[in-house]
Amino acid sequence: MLLSPLGYAAKTNWSEIYQINYNASADYLFFVTQGKWQVVDGNNQTLCSPYYVQVSSAVAGRDKLMSIGLAAKLAGLSVEFHGECSTDPAYFNATYIIVR
Repeated sequence: MLLSPLGYAAKTNWSEIYQINYNASADYLFFVTQGKWQVVDGNNQTLCSPYYVQVSSAVAGRDKLMSIGLAAKLAGLSVEFHGECSTDPAYFNATYIIVR
């Protein structure tokens, strides 16, 4: 059964990427906007307000997600991430990116 990524329960607000960080020791990629990301569910209820959208090494295609995020930053385009809130309120675990 195929599921649409647009059916994910949590997504960030549309925002421009301000900064991209990579922690080589932990092998995590981070996307930062100015201020906080706002994460909502399908009913537009706020789930979390993290500072960082993180992508772990366990995410298949992480290198492509990083490339798309970098291209969006350099072009000044807005992005939206899909995934889930982390147990740490400063982080959102992303597995999907949309650029507009």
